[in-house]
Amino acid sequence: MNIYLNNKIIKIDNVMNIYLNNGKRQLYLEYNNYNNNIKNIGVGELLEEFFD
Repeated sequence: MNIYLNNKIIKIDNVMNIYLNNGKRQLYLEYNNYNNNIKNIGVGELLEEFFD
């Protein structure tokens, strides 16, 4: 499953971590408790150590 955000592909893995396609920063989602719609998307710290 791919999601496009500002013309960049982000990838959802099987544990619902979401990464920019360059693999440098992690995005996280905040869900609405009533209907599971996304209500916020945040950008995490640099994650260079997770990628070659």
